[in-house]
Amino acid sequence: MGYKCFKYGKLGLLFYILFISCNNSGDLTLGSNFIDNTTRIFQVDTFNVELSTVKVDSIITSLNEEALVGYCEDGELGKITATYFTQISLPVSRTLSEEDEYDSITIVMPYNDYFYGDTTVKQKVDIFLLTEKMTLVDDYYYNTNELEYENTPIGSHEFEPRPIRDSLIEFRIDDALGEDLFNKLLYEEEEVQTNEEFQEYIYGLAIVCDNNQSSSIIGFSRSGISLRLYSAKIEESEFNYYEQTIYEFNCNGYHFNKVESDRSGTVLEQISDQDESLSSNLTNDKTYIQAGTGILTKVKFPYLNSILFDSDNITLSAELIIKPANESYEGEFPDNLSAYLTYDNNNFDIYNTDNILSTSEFVLDEMYHENTYYTFDITEYIGVQISNGYFDNDLGLLLTIPSPNFSSTVERLIVSAEQDPDKRPILKITYLEN
Repeated sequence: MGYKCFKYGKLGLLFYILFISCNNSGDLTLGSNFIDNTTRIFQVDTFNVELSTVKVDSIITSLNEEALVGYCEDGELGKITATYFTQISLPVSRTLSEEDEYDSITIVMPYNDYFYGDTTVKQKVDIFLLTEKMTLVDDYYYNTNELEYENTPIGSHEFEPRPIRDSLIEFRIDDALGEDLFNKLLYEEEEVQTNEEFQEYIYGLAIVCDNNQSSSIIGFSRSGISLRLYSAKIEESEFNYYEQTIYEFNCNGYHFNKVESDRSGTVLEQISDQDESLSSNLTNDKTYIQAGTGILTKVKFPYLNSILFDSDNITLSAELIIKPANESYEGEFPDNLSAYLTYDNNNFDIYNTDNILSTSEFVLDEMYHENTYYTFDITEYIGVQISNGYFDNDLGLLLTIPSPNFSSTVERLIVSAEQDPDKRPILKITYLEN
């Protein structure tokens, strides 16, 4: 489109202004100086848009209602591993009698419909007992935290994930643990009197995926994960009466996900500290966004035309448009993105929704994959800079997967930074010139 100029009479201008003001969230102030018979409206979309990739130091994962478990190799973003750590709590009802007999113990993991990667490949999970107590130090656990656990698992299960078709997975774990818990409940031993005492006896669980084969990362419902202790009452009679009781050790209390990414051999291998930005010039004219691992795209506008700072001009709208790189079509697209204001240190607070500058709209070209894009209304952001009389080059925008998905999934988007007219990022500004 480049640079366009329109002439409107007063009536045409009025209708245009009404249209713009009804379709943009930014405030519109006309002033009182429209006294000419005609006013020119300009639309410019040839500004330079500079993209880079940023990695945040850590993400809070102890507030999530989702548990991620799995391993996946992504050719663009590296080898991604998700491990889940959780405390377990005593059953609400635990009235065993001498007539009860131990039957078995299992772990139950309900799906929450989320997955990333190839679910046609079998996945193996191992369940370990923690050897380290879960104790909060800084109020939260983060995706970079880790706890020690035993060398030998108490249970393992190989399965083909079916997060959409099935409701849960359940598999048997170590009977030695099950019999020990059964006896402690039966004889009301000290370790099972309160949750505090129980969590001194069993610190918790680590749910770990075998990373010998790339498969998928699966989402489970945190509140539904539990150990199930099955007991039975058997009466040997004419009818061989059998009654089974289930005692649920729910995964309440402290919990978090460790999500790590080995980016060796990828264009993002050199990215490290949060205050560093890796230019798209160094990543094959692409930038990256991924939840869970803390990868963001940074946007800057280094050379805005000085004509916009003319005091007689009025900004009607400012729109940022970004387009996915071809590699993004290999998976699902995020439904939308959030834009946060940041400075050169790349700090931002994703957990405070008041800090969101703009939430994108998303247009998907399912047929031709040529006109898919995310668009952000940044009228207020650009307008404030113009009203100040200069553009602060220390400012930028961070584009990310919105919360809560930012900490509870590994959704990703690869953004095109090519200068091809059909793929380049665009800043489109419409303004009045008197």
